[in-house]
Amino acid sequence: MSQPRLISNRDVENQTSIAHQHTSQKYRPRVTAIIPTLIKLCFLAILSLLLIVSHPPNSNTWPFNSFKPNFDSDSASRSKSAPGKLGAVASENSICSQHGVDILRKGGNAADAVSAGLRAGRELLVTIAADAIAICMNITKMPLCMVDWQGKIFIRFPSICEHDYNCSSGVPGEIRGLEYLHSKYGVLPWSTVVQPAVQTARRGFPVGEDLIRYMNHAAGYEDFFTKNPTWAIDFAPGGARLNLGDTMTRHRYADTLEAIAKYGPSAFYSGRIAETMINALQNENGTMTLGDLQNYTVAIRNISQIDYRGYKITSTSAPSSGVIALYILKVLETYKDLFRTEQSVNLNFSIPGSSDLFGYIPSETNYVYPGKRPLSSITPVIVERSDGTLVLITGSAGGSRIITATVQNVIHSIDEGLSAADALAKPRLHDQLVPNQVTFEYNYDNDTVAFMKSLGHNVSWVAPGQSNAQLVRVLPNGTFDAAGEPRQVNSAGYSI
Repeated sequence: MSQPRLISNRDVENQTSIAHQHTSQKYRPRVTAIIPTLIKLCFLAILSLLLIVSHPPNSNTWPFNSFKPNFDSDSASRSKSAPGKLGAVASENSICSQHGVDILRKGGNAADAVSAGLRAGRELLVTIAADAIAICMNITKMPLCMVDWQGKIFIRFPSICEHDYNCSSGVPGEIRGLEYLHSKYGVLPWSTVVQPAVQTARRGFPVGEDLIRYMNHAAGYEDFFTKNPTWAIDFAPGGARLNLGDTMTRHRYADTLEAIAKYGPSAFYSGRIAETMINALQNENGTMTLGDLQNYTVAIRNISQIDYRGYKITSTSAPSSGVIALYILKVLETYKDLFRTEQSVNLNFSIPGSSDLFGYIPSETNYVYPGKRPLSSITPVIVERSDGTLVLITGSAGGSRIITATVQNVIHSIDEGLSAADALAKPRLHDQLVPNQVTFEYNYDNDTVAFMKSLGHNVSWVAPGQSNAQLVRVLPNGTFDAAGEPRQVNSAGYSI
């Protein structure tokens, strides 16, 4: 069987997105509104980059920021491994990356590796029901495809759910998505590729700095990790939340994964696991049914492609945001001296009228409705040379910042020729219409920020870590160069 090159990018907003096939004809035209809406939201991001390119920074040093985090050296080195020619895996957690390269050593391919690594490490925190979109490419030059396994709103959706978090969740699609990838492209047995995640959950894994940060952010004032008995079993087994360096085990999760490994993905969508999940949701005013789970299917969509400075760049189409990243790159392509002057989960889909965690304003296009999959910022990117050989694969997490982070990582890799680790370590900016502001990471060049301020932009400094990206490059000699996000302590990229 021919082997694919594949990138999978999970959206940490835990959101569920708009489907092209709605149950009501009147909702179908709204899908076409996604592109102009996103173009408006991203226009200022393009304008900001163009202004930096077109006008050199001046000597005005306001606003001045002297804080220089050290992630761009120590963390960048830690997040990568020695080059190799067999393959490479980069993820938000070194455990996931290690599982992936172990599968490659066993003779597996990219589809096998992503199934092995996606549900371990940090993902043990966020559950099995995350959303994702994958782009796959077969080395026999078959057409690329976009596999969308984002959550889907169930059919019986009363109007009260439009304003109730408990009953506006979508049907989880990740297991079906991985099943599709593995059945179409994988070469190792399904049980083999799922076992690494089973073993990690059952035997335990060390609580790292990133997991501590995620738990602190998610717990809020109520600290449900400790006070909710269901969560406390895993996250506070002794009555207090686990600390840095403690071993976390997820025995119930391991049992779930083991059933999926033994009986296949259908064990998740029917039978005891499905019944337990539906009962839990309905006890909290949810209306999802067993039929919603059993009838979930992945969506195969067309990809989006552009030529950029002699390279072919591929990303996703609606309802994700790859086409917006490609639009930005095509505008920036007209500037030959690009960057020469530089010195340096979906909440609003669930509740109409509420913005997401990253500030995007609510839109009727993205309101919950039966059968819809939500708008997503997911933006995986594949870059090839004109002869079809692979150059790089990159993706990010971070809500609306996914798009701008991905664009900047592509620019740093292609236009500046930086290594994977060095490209990821470069400081990032983000610009969006609502709220109307340009944010710069603390280690961004002061003169550039001052120049943007002088043009009337509402600028502000932010701590690194608003987006978390990974990148894999393939050098002309066939060597893989992989790196994890230096803004995360436990992210890693491994090549073998």
